[in-house]
Amino acid sequence: MVLGRTWIILGLIGSIACLASGVPQFLDAEDDAFLYDDSLSDVGSSNGQKFASSATTITENGHTLIYGTGDSNKLTYNGHRILVDDGSLTLLEGDKPYAFFPLGASVEKRKSIKISGHPATVQFSRGNVFLYLSDGSVVAKIGSAYFVGDRYAVEHRDAMIHRGNL
Repeated sequence: MVLGRTWIILGLIGSIACLASGVPQFLDAEDDAFLYDDSLSDVGSSNGQKFASSATTITENGHTLIYGTGDSNKLTYNGHRILVDDGSLTLLEGDKPYAFFPLGASVEKRKSIKISGHPATVQFSRGNVFLYLSDGSVVAKIGSAYFVGDRYAVEHRDAMIHRGNL
């Protein structure tokens, strides 16, 4: 009898320990209010990158690539707030959303734009969208996947993913 009760107690202690280690870490109120999601991971406090828990991050020789698939993904990178939803990319800078939707598979178009007064370039290429920001950040929606990082990382995404054995 005593052994059975011991197992029950250990089971309860183990359950409590598991619950305690699974407590989410909440973002500050400003980030949480924007992202509508408290299940984000923090890449590191020194670079201010946060991403949806379904994203994968590769860092190689000082270059960071964050990528994932599907819709309803929210992340911040280099101070930029990004939402990938319903096949589009939305960049939220200040109070203003900048939404970019893929164009047709035969469209090749590149356009200079301003985002919060800063120059940027949006490129529509074969049904994909690439957004090049003035600080060197790049956001791309390619098929059902999204890629965020510096220009080198996004342009060399296939090699970085392959070398990362992912």
